[in-house]
Parts: sequence; structure tokens; C-alpha cells
Amino acid sequence: MAHLREAGFIVVKVEHRDRSGLTHDFAGFADLIAYKADRPIVAVQATTTAHLNERERKIRGEPRAKEWLATGRTAIWVVGWEKVSWGRRTRYEVTVRDLLAL
Repeated sequence: MAHLREAGFIVVKVEHRDRSGLTHDFAGFADLIAYKADRPIVAVQATTTAHLNERERKIRGEPRAKEWLATGRTAIWVVGWEKVSWGRRTRYEVTVRDLLAL
């Protein structure tokens, strides 16, 4: 979320946990909604870099994702995070995939 906020987006968490502890994504594919002026509204699926392909396949198979894009002025990003160590220093690298066409 910090990466998106640093880019000027307002970010809202839209996934939730039910009473049994299961996590449910917005429309079956999004953890966050991010928006800012003069940009499409972005549904974001956040994951680790190692799981980017798996999440992308999940979204491509989700009919509600296609409908989200068909509304216009919307986008879907799959954002992967990876912890990278440089000696004693640690930082996170981000990979963003923009799913323009499903």
C-alpha cells in the first residue's frame, strides 16, 4: 500500500475475513482499490513475486474481472513484493503487472 500511496493514489483495503477466518477478495480478485485524479480506478491483487503467475491465472479465469475492465476507466494490477537483502540492508522490490485485456 505504501508504494501506491507514494505514487499519489488513495488506497482502500477491500478484502475481508469472515468469522471462520477465510479471506474474501473484492469481486473474487482484488485486495485493494486505488484511485487518483485523471487515472483509471485500479483493482489491485497483492501477492509475493513468487505467486504472480498464479494470481494472474486466477484473475484471467474470473468473469467479474472481465466485467470490471468492461466498465471503462478501470484497470487491474497484480503487484508482487519480494524481500531483497544486500549484506545487512534489506529492501522490498515491487513488480507490477497491468492486466489490460482478459
